[in-house]
Amino acid sequence: MEVRDYIKFLSKNYVMIVLITLVFAVVTYAVSVAKPQTYQSSASLEVSRFDKKVQSEVSYFQYDSFYSYQTASAASDNLIGWIMSAATVAEVYEKAGYDVPNASLKDLAKTFTATKAVGTSAVVSISYASPKKEESEKMVATATDVLKEKIENYNSVSGQNVFSVQTSEPFSVVAPKMEILNTIIAGFIGLLLSIGMASIREAIKN
Repeated sequence: MEVRDYIKFLSKNYVMIVLITLVFAVVTYAVSVAKPQTYQSSASLEVSRFDKKVQSEVSYFQYDSFYSYQTASAASDNLIGWIMSAATVAEVYEKAGYDVPNASLKDLAKTFTATKAVGTSAVVSISYASPKKEESEKMVATATDVLKEKIENYNSVSGQNVFSVQTSEPFSVVAPKMEILNTIIAGFIGLLLSIGMASIREAIKN
């Protein structure tokens, strides 16, 4: 098609193209604005390992606690595994005083987000989102308590590795609704769809 053909195509179908694009944009904007406010809460856990024996008491070299740092990092990976398991999530809900959602095990395991900024770090950040600020913070605080308790239980059955977990207080922010971005994306999708529909209509006519 030449430029003249494109102009002719748009002039014949501009009403439908504009209307569909506007419908997509306006509806998406209205839905975004009406969406309930969501609070995102986050807390961090830092795992440390302390050797019960000092260098002078052992025959091997401890490399300035290098292996302790590695072991702590591995233990922090376990924290992520625990909080992303359905059983642990259910335990958190129960201890926080909330009913466990009626969801599949796969969906339940996605309740929390657990990440490490650096792969070799022993610091884990846990986050949770809820329309209620109190619930969001309580769930995160309970999750850190549950994970800390699991580490302490491990310490009770271990005679060599002693782990310590330091936790931060939950911090909450209001999640942005992204009205403008969602509207732009929806408008672009509506534009493409309307052009496609107009092309199909023209093809049928011809």
